[in-house]
Amino acid sequence: MMLPVFFLVLRKKFVKNLILLSDFLKKYQKFVIIIRRTFLGGEK
Repeated sequence: MMLPVFFLVLRKKFVKNLILLSDFLKKYQKFVIIIRRTFLGGEK
C-alpha cells in the first residue's frame, strides 16, 4: 500500500502552500495598512 508515501507528499505540499499563504498574508497586511493610511490619514 502506498498510503504513507501519499500522505508524505500531501504534507510537503501543504507545508509549501502554508508558507506561500503566510507570505501572501504578510503582503496583504502591508497592502491593507497602506489603504487604511490613505483613507483614514487623508493626504499624508
